[in-house]
Amino acid sequence: MEAEPEEWIPILRKSYRFLKNLGISDLTVYGSQSLMFFLSKPLASKNIDLLRSVNINHIIEFSRYLMEMERFEVRRIVDGYVYTVYTRISLGKPIVVKVFTSTPLGTTLDLMEYIVEKEVYGEKYWTITPSLYQLLN
Repeated sequence: MEAEPEEWIPILRKSYRFLKNLGISDLTVYGSQSLMFFLSKPLASKNIDLLRSVNINHIIEFSRYLMEMERFEVRRIVDGYVYTVYTRISLGKPIVVKVFTSTPLGTTLDLMEYIVEKEVYGEKYWTITPSLYQLLN
């Protein structure tokens, strides 16, 4: 089930702010959400993808912040982890926030030439470029 931009963008904003306040630098919008910075209209999305090195304590705090309880999964990938945090949007519809610690092409440090700072809705975010999105998909 996909969420419309007006449903998932507030969750992205809330998630991004919270994780940045935990001291996670260079947190990067990753996945199809990154395209909103380059298109005239954001797309519907079934989840929110972020990229950066985090630890389990960050994820526990983050999951409590979003749902007032710990509800997350951890999955090992080739060079890192994917943390999936569950939350809800309007009308109780579920949405997940996935935090990747690496991509098939490396970590944020390896991909710096493909990560740019963009502003949308009055806030600044780090995001991957469309060319990196295309390479990853």
